[in-house]
Amino acid sequence: MHGESEVRWANGNIYIGDFIDGALTGQGEYRWADGDVYIGDFVDGARTGQGEFRGADGGVYIGGYMNNRPQGHGVFWTANGTLEGQWNDGCLLTENGWASVGRDADTCG
Repeated sequence: MHGESEVRWANGNIYIGDFIDGALTGQGEYRWADGDVYIGDFVDGARTGQGEFRGADGGVYIGGYMNNRPQGHGVFWTANGTLEGQWNDGCLLTENGWASVGRDADTCG
């Protein structure tokens, strides 16, 4: 595939957006069957660039991504509060320890 298209997988996931040589590359929207949604940049199938992730659990992250994890400046809103700062590979050092998105906080630091 090349250009803009829509793909629906048997597991219920849906992608609407740009493709280059068969890979999700450019702007797009990815909807997981569990209700999670990401809208933003993709490079070779990975969330890379700027984007917005809205989790089915109500959490929202807006900011930079690299290889599917928060990277660079971003803001993460949860039921427990707001985390803002410079993320590194899905981790953010806070005054209360490590916070993470897309990985286990125990692997941060």
